[in-house]
Amino acid sequence: MTYDVLFGELVYELVREKMIIGSNELADSDLRIFFKDKQQQSDKAATWTEATIKKLMVSYKSMLYEAGVTNKAKNVREIYKPLPDPAMERWMEDQGMTYQLKAITGVR
Repeated sequence: MTYDVLFGELVYELVREKMIIGSNELADSDLRIFFKDKQQQSDKAATWTEATIKKLMVSYKSMLYEAGVTNKAKNVREIYKPLPDPAMERWMEDQGMTYQLKAITGVR
């Protein structure tokens, strides 16, 4: 999330919001809406092809699964809200990673 700004935005804007509203499902349609919004916000993103969006979806779903944030379901994935260790939370805050901490814990 720190090095891939778009992935960080996806987790913060989409996954975090899902956790805040109490939804534990992440559908392909949610990802498509996220990417379409990004295309409207950025001239660079506006040039993305459908193939690019599909590759991003596959990559980001894999990253979420490997991080333990979702399961590996085909179309609709279950979101798991992580419970970080308090020492890890303090470390992240000390490192200036409050944005990332809020994103993964679903906090406003």
